[in-house]
Amino acid sequence: MNKKYLIVSFMATHFSRLKQHWRKTQHHRLFLPPFLGGKIAILDWNNKKIIWDIDIDIPTGVVYYDKLLFVNSLKNEILGINKLKKIKYKLINPKFNSLHSLIKTPRGFLVTSSGLDLILEVDYFGN
Repeated sequence: MNKKYLIVSFMATHFSRLKQHWRKTQHHRLFLPPFLGGKIAILDWNNKKIIWDIDIDIPTGVVYYDKLLFVNSLKNEILGINKLKKIKYKLINPKFNSLHSLIKTPRGFLVTSSGLDLILEVDYFGN
C-alpha cells in the first residue's frame, strides 16, 4: 500500500478568545485578537494518526520542500521548520502584510500579501 500523508493547517486553536473578541468589539472583522493559537499537523492517512505537529500562531500558507515545512506565520514571515520542530529558515520582507497562500516557485516563493492587496514572488533572501 502506498503511504499517504496530509498536511493540515489549523488557523486558530483558541476559539474562545475569538468569541470574546467578537463580543467586545464592533470591528471584529477588521482586526484579529492576539494569541488565537494555531497548529500545523501531518497526518498518516493510512493509519489515521497525527505523526507530527507544531503550534504556530495563525498559520496560513504551507509548503513542504527540501526536508523543510515552510509556513506563513502571524508575524508576517515565512518560516522553514525541520522534522525536529526547529526553525531553520526565516524570510521577511517589508511587503509582507497579512500573508495567506504560499507556493514554491523555481525562484523562491509566491505569496499573497492580503494587507497590501498584492501577489509577490520573493527569492530565498527576501528580494
